[in-house]
Amino acid sequence: MKTSICIALCVLLPAAVIPLEAQQAAPPDSLLAFTTIRMKDHSLFVGRITDENEAEIAFYDNVLGYLTLPRREVRSVTPEVDGARYEVVLINGNSFIGTIGSRSAHAFSLDTKSMGSLTIPVEYLAGIQVIEGHPVQDTRHDWFPNPNATRYLFAPSAIPLKKGEGYYQNAWVVANSANYGVTPHLSLGGGVLLPFAAYATPKISTEVLPGWYIGAGVLVALLPESTLAGIGYGLTTVGNPENNITLGMGYGFTNDEATEKPVFTLNGMARISEKVALVSENWLVNVTLVNDDETFDEDPQKAYRPFVSYGVRFMWDRFTIDAAFVNGYLIYETFIIGVPYIDFIMRF
Repeated sequence: MKTSICIALCVLLPAAVIPLEAQQAAPPDSLLAFTTIRMKDHSLFVGRITDENEAEIAFYDNVLGYLTLPRREVRSVTPEVDGARYEVVLINGNSFIGTIGSRSAHAFSLDTKSMGSLTIPVEYLAGIQVIEGHPVQDTRHDWFPNPNATRYLFAPSAIPLKKGEGYYQNAWVVANSANYGVTPHLSLGGGVLLPFAAYATPKISTEVLPGWYIGAGVLVALLPESTLAGIGYGLTTVGNPENNITLGMGYGFTNDEATEKPVFTLNGMARISEKVALVSENWLVNVTLVNDDETFDEDPQKAYRPFVSYGVRFMWDRFTIDAAFVNGYLIYETFIIGVPYIDFIMRF
């Protein structure tokens, strides 16, 4: 009897184990997938995420099969985007731009404007990445993504924070704030301006067309003596996370009283190298005019006056430093080039 049980186990156990191993070794789907994971050492993996936790990402690469990638070594994760334009680089150096058409387990078609539909075997693929909005650089430079694409110096753009991403900002030492992407379209944040105010900055935004974003938000601050003040605003941004321009309009308020005329903003950034971008934030504000003797009229007059800024953003993988000058009404009379502005932003 014992001999029969042993023989049965010897026959059945391999039969039970072999299908399990075969199932683990098989791809999660017979068709190619194009989620891309770029590592900090510039390695690139293309395939699909099969599982993930705080420490690791289980990934099926189209060529290498199953991999376990430590999150601490991951630079960026770009999900596959239906209908998006991709730049595809082959192992011989050729590159093509188009949209992904049909696909099988070992090849896919790329629909290009100049060459028509190209069939690309996956083993010839050296790199692939989504082109967001308009192509702004030779993607073969392999620049890391802009770590601070949703904000200029202080004002936001309409480009949304990704879900689960956030950043901490310190400006002039006394201003501290943080923002976090709660959903793909909603971010929540707040901060303190020591020792004067505490504030909250919720924002909603979305990409309505490739390279065109819209958004809206409010900045609400609690000032001394329990005074509430802030600004509600709307934004539209044209471009992409590396190069963009934003037009905004908003109305300020204090307690239950709102300003009669809106505030306008025109902001922009341009990435000129892997680690350097130019940034400018500009406001058109309806202010109370001051006499030559710097006293207010009994019946003060108001008019629109510009406040401008210009500076440089230095970028690393997870943080940026802005060095700029802010100038405008009354400032230039004392500081010709403007007041220095310094901030530090760390992404998390």
